[in-house]
Order: sequence, then structure tokens, then C-alpha cells
Amino acid sequence: MAAAIGGMVFPALIYLFFNAGQPAESGWGIPMAMDIAFALSVLSIMGDRVPVSLKVFLAALAIADDLGAIIVIAIFYSSHIDWNMIIAAMFTFAFLITLNVFHIRKIKYYIIPSILLWILFLHSGIHATIAGVIIAMTLPTKPRFNKKYFLYKSRYFTKCFQYEDKPGSEILSNEEQHLCLQSIRKIASNSISPSQRLEYALHHSITFLIMPLFALANAGVEIDFSNIGQLVNNESLGIFLGLVAGKPLGIFLLCWITIKLKLCSMPTAANWFMIFAVACLGGIGFTMSVFIDNLAFSDPGMISIGKVAILIASITSGLLGWNMINIAHKRSGRHFPQYK
Repeated sequence: MAAAIGGMVFPALIYLFFNAGQPAESGWGIPMAMDIAFALSVLSIMGDRVPVSLKVFLAALAIADDLGAIIVIAIFYSSHIDWNMIIAAMFTFAFLITLNVFHIRKIKYYIIPSILLWILFLHSGIHATIAGVIIAMTLPTKPRFNKKYFLYKSRYFTKCFQYEDKPGSEILSNEEQHLCLQSIRKIASNSISPSQRLEYALHHSITFLIMPLFALANAGVEIDFSNIGQLVNNESLGIFLGLVAGKPLGIFLLCWITIKLKLCSMPTAANWFMIFAVACLGGIGFTMSVFIDNLAFSDPGMISIGKVAILIASITSGLLGWNMINIAHKRSGRHFPQYK
């Protein structure tokens, strides 16, 4: 979390250094955002050249960074606030919390209030992305049955299934076996928290549909090569240097401070050079940065310049991180075991 804060503050300061008091000043949030998918993809490709602890570190950093970006969008890139909608949203939020407090674990009871909460935020003037974070906070994270109960009951119904087995019979025609399987399914489902069940259910649709649509909808860039010189201005410099330099410096410095103050410890099998190499991947801003770029500016020309700067900075950061990790690997000469 400390690294995420550093990785958001430094890029914003670098951007404002170039653009404070300028028409592009409102774009200070653009270089703050990190693309979790691309950054983790680059690190995953490195395989056993990177210790697992640094992969966990980058994942946690990216999640905290994403939440920070959503909060920035909600507070600074929202339109006029409608307090009636906000109050209604808070009552809806309180209702969702009440469901959790009373241990209501069936997702179907959360769906309609969640949709209502999103609609209220959408019309409140606060960007509706914050609704997703709030809804996730209300979903139960503890399963109904613990591990001990699951093991006991699943073994019991497995034995019942074996006992009711009849030579030559199919499960569909054997009502007792069918009931045993239904019981095992119910026990297994209730041994996973509603939050995790929802995560598993949405994983493929988010990965293969929602995220690609999100990226395509926000990343369209039209470049007029006759005016390519306009790409080198304070806006593009602020975005480029904010992502390429500000991100790794902020992440590294906050890591150094918190470790030196003994507020946290160095990731297992890592060193300072590796920390900086991984921090360079934080400059891959793509999707969230492009999203903020669309919110920050109304001038199509400024939006286009911002997108190109984000694309160039993200590629540069990815290549820089890749090379730094390879250098770190050559210096250590080690291959790190990977958990399966």
C-alpha cells in the first residue's frame, strides 16, 4: 500500500511540474494509474527469473493502485454532486451491509440492491466505478461451512453414494445416488465464500469480454502525422515522465522508507535492484490511464495526445522493466522455485 501511494503521488507531482497552471493541468491523474493485467503478464513471462514474493508484491501493489485510481476518479473526475442520490446510495449501501451482518450468503439477494447502488452513483455525479468497490466490500467473505465440517459431510455422502450403488444402474435412474451428489454439491458450494464464488463465476466473462471491450472502447487513437510535432508538449512530457520515471521512483522510495523504518520487510529472496526492476513495470498505465485521459479532457486533440503518450510510456516502461529484470537475473545467477 505504501508503494502504491508513492507510485501515485510522484507521477502526479511530475505531471504538475510541467502542466501546473496550463490548460492540461486537469490531467494530473493520468500517470497515476497502473495496468494490473499488462504488468503482471510481463512479470509472469519472466518465469523463474523472478522470486514468487515479487510477483505477490506486484499483484498487491497493482490492486492497491487500482483502488487508489478509482477513488481519484470518484472524487476529482466526477461532475456536479447530487446529494439526494448520494443519500439514497448510502441507504442502499447500509442495506447491503445489513445483509452481510445477518449472514445472508445467497448472492441473489445482493443483485438488485447492487444494481440500484450502481444506478444511484451513476446519476449522483460521482463516477460509478466507485460503486463496484463499495459493493465488493459488502459481500460476505466467510463461507457457511468450515473445512472440518466439509470434510466430515463430504466423506459421509461419498460413503452413502457408494452404499447406494447398484450394478448396471445410472446415476439419473438411482434417486438415492442423485440425492447424495446434490448434497455434496450444496456442501461444496457453501464451503466457498459468496465473494469467491462470484469471483470465479465472473472470471472468464471479465477476462475475455469485459476487459477487452473496456480497452477497445477507451483506446481508440486517431493520429494525424502532419501534426506529429504536437506530441512533444508539456502534456505528453508530463504523462511520459510521470509513468516512466515517477512510477518506479515513487514505488522504490516508499519501499525503501518503510523497510528502513522496519514497518515492513524485504520480500523473500529479493534485493533492492530487483525491487526497482519490478517497480519499472508500474509505469505500464494503458487501460486505467486512458480511461482517466477521457475523463480529464474535453478537447479531442488533448485526449488523442494523451493516449499516444500513454501508449509510448507503457511500451517504454514494459521494455525497461523487462531489461532490468534480466539484468537482475544475470547479476544473481539464480533461478527461483515457482509454486504451482
